[in-house]
Amino acid sequence: MLAHEDSLPALPIPTIQSTAEKYLESARPHLTHSEFRTTQLAVNEFVSSPLVKRLQTRLEERAASEKSKGRNNWLIEWWNDVAYMAYRDPVIVYVSYFYVHLAGDQGKGRDLRAAELLKGMLLFRELVESQKLEPEKVRDYPLAMNSYKWLFNATRLPAPGSDTAKKYPADSHNHVVFVRKNRFYEVPVVADGKQLSVSELESLIAKVVAKADREGAGAPVGALTSDNRDNWAEARKHLASLGKNAETLERIDSAIVVIPLDDTTPSSREEL
Repeated sequence: MLAHEDSLPALPIPTIQSTAEKYLESARPHLTHSEFRTTQLAVNEFVSSPLVKRLQTRLEERAASEKSKGRNNWLIEWWNDVAYMAYRDPVIVYVSYFYVHLAGDQGKGRDLRAAELLKGMLLFRELVESQKLEPEKVRDYPLAMNSYKWLFNATRLPAPGSDTAKKYPADSHNHVVFVRKNRFYEVPVVADGKQLSVSELESLIAKVVAKADREGAGAPVGALTSDNRDNWAEARKHLASLGKNAETLERIDSAIVVIPLDDTTPSSREEL
């Protein structure tokens, strides 16, 4: 999986002229002729100023410093912090992306479909954690794959100002967490060193659903994760201080994945 990491080219630093041209190109559709002319003059004045040379030199020095630390991307730390970790709006729906699975075969119920998807993820996780996954390529050029480690057994932790991320060892965290009716259930998916089968997973999922339905709805603490990140950081700190919540939160954080099993299908903001 990481076979090409050391040979991947470093992120280049664009020239000032290139940056200025791209900025003007992106701004042009949004401006009137007069406004664009004013913007052109401002950009030209900036490009010719002594400050630009100083800023460019600092970027080049940063790139050299990052490369000396074994990092070929001088932007990644800034990008992760400003665009992601320090972004304070709720992760859902402003940051996290999502995928929609193709519909399963007709006649398959939710439990079987969930078991099949989970089994597929477990097999993929095995390839990722063992680093046997073939590197992705675009037009025969390999892509960086080191971010794949964050797919499983990883979490984004809320913190004031800027969040942090934590990765848990896969070999000692072989559980998933199911959520139904605001209740969280930890379920091991590896027994005696072997992954559970689809039928075994389906049986466990059915038991989780039945147990949650008997116990009824719990407190909707999961909704706190959809708040402003600073608010969620404060709320989580309070939650963790109560009873065994700190241990429970860590078991959720360290899970391979978290899988919702509720059967509601809200179609409007009011229904949510």
